[in-house]
Amino acid sequence: MPTIHFAAWQDRIIDDAAPAALAKEFERRHARRAYVLMPEPLHRDRDFFGSLQAALSERIVGVYSSLPQHSPLPDVFNAAREARELDCDVLVSIGGGSNIDAAKLVQYCLSAGEFELDAVLATRADKTRASRPGSASGVRHICVPTTLSGAEFTWFAGGRNPRTMLKEAFAVPELLPRTLVLDAQLATRTPSSLWLSSGVRAIDHAVEALCSGRNHVLGQTLALEGIARMRAGLSGTHRDPLDCDSRRMSQYAGWFCSTGLMTGVPMGASHAIGHVIGSLYDVPHGFTSCVALPAVMRFNYDAAPEAFTPIARALGGSKGHEAPDLMREFIASLGLPVTMREVGVDRAAIGPIAEGTLHEAWARTNPRPLTHADEVAAILERMFEADRVQ
Repeated sequence: MPTIHFAAWQDRIIDDAAPAALAKEFERRHARRAYVLMPEPLHRDRDFFGSLQAALSERIVGVYSSLPQHSPLPDVFNAAREARELDCDVLVSIGGGSNIDAAKLVQYCLSAGEFELDAVLATRADKTRASRPGSASGVRHICVPTTLSGAEFTWFAGGRNPRTMLKEAFAVPELLPRTLVLDAQLATRTPSSLWLSSGVRAIDHAVEALCSGRNHVLGQTLALEGIARMRAGLSGTHRDPLDCDSRRMSQYAGWFCSTGLMTGVPMGASHAIGHVIGSLYDVPHGFTSCVALPAVMRFNYDAAPEAFTPIARALGGSKGHEAPDLMREFIASLGLPVTMREVGVDRAAIGPIAEGTLHEAWARTNPRPLTHADEVAAILERMFEADRVQ
């Protein structure tokens, strides 16, 4: 069995209303100066932000609520400088993957003491440092996820480089959020399309882990349970967006789906392609998984056929070769996009996406490693098909 790599794990996961849970966690950690990264709609939401202020009072010393998706590094550096100036002792991220990754990268900058692109990239490349950036800072990260992206469960983060428009990856175990607060009632404020597509992103984590040669029994067991629970939870939310039970089921399913990522199992081509589409064409990563995952599953079938029968069963089928079509049909049943045209990308993008994908590390850990642009292009062509994948 492949080695199970527990690089980092949360101190605690709390299922409770966010304002009260954060107040208790601040007391436990003796936190007094919080810098909060959150989306603008929640910052403007008088009910939610008012309750947060009432619970935390003067302990909120700064809020950054203007972060674009994909965590552009210039915005991250602006937030990091402000967090340093405000002498924060805890970071709080509230929102989806972009805000969560940004908080991890702010923590990285504070620890490294660097706030400019070249200097930050140099710290990542420097193998002679006595300590890893991220490990020296006393500032820790508490996370309140409002989507199912899975960023809250991992110790790596990506930020978009303004020069290349591609993601720069940072991986340091100390960047894992120490405490998670899962608030199903707060999650009902997340728009359905964002919530549902981020749930598909979580399923993408599980499927790519299951297809990896480095998967293990813990990851396999929880990934399959995660897919089945996520399927039920997302279907429930699609029927009733205010159903807290379905939202809560999906939150725990997202945890199960992320176990592979949390324990060192690499992802594959769906993630690699998705990173490039998201960065180059500003497509949310949930939507990139919606269009990429079924096509990548079809591409990978012959390389890992044993993985697909249990995936098909978790999706309500029985035969492994059906799994890519079952996945695409499930995504479509949620009213989500299943083709590149539906996310605003046309065929002229195939070349740039294919070339960019080859620079992604997870293209090389795909069950069928991607080494040529024409291999990526073949997957991308499937992502333009309007009919069922054959």
